[in-house]
Amino acid sequence: MTQIVFRNLEPSDLTRAFVEERLSQLTDKFPDLRRSHMRVNISMDNSPLHAGPDLFTMKLLVSKGRYRGLHLEKSALHFYLALAEMVDALLERLNRWGDRERVRSRHQERRFLRLTSTPPPSWSRDVYDEYDDSDYEDFEVEDRRAMP
Repeated sequence: MTQIVFRNLEPSDLTRAFVEERLSQLTDKFPDLRRSHMRVNISMDNSPLHAGPDLFTMKLLVSKGRYRGLHLEKSALHFYLALAEMVDALLERLNRWGDRERVRSRHQERRFLRLTSTPPPSWSRDVYDEYDDSDYEDFEVEDRRAMP
């Protein structure tokens, strides 16, 4: 669910549709984002007291779901540039989020394998004494003779 809020700016259906379209591209790529509650604040900072350009600011807040706590804020001179920067930053952040989980699960799997691969202390050396290592000793002796 996406909520779009306009601050210091006239609400526009065209702007709302464009923001929803760009966010829908990301929800197609990350299905867990569909179940999240996202709030996009679109504002324009225009100060009559301070000279300077008008800045469009896009803020994205995710309050529920897998990506809860995600907060992005991007500003640019044009609305479309601010939206593009926000979408790019969101894509990068979501990719990093997935990488972090993948690395964490890989670490847990390796740790589990390391813990389960060590033989229990009840095993004795008799199990390993069944194998004859005399063939390997012959190769070692021949290799030492061949070396100068």
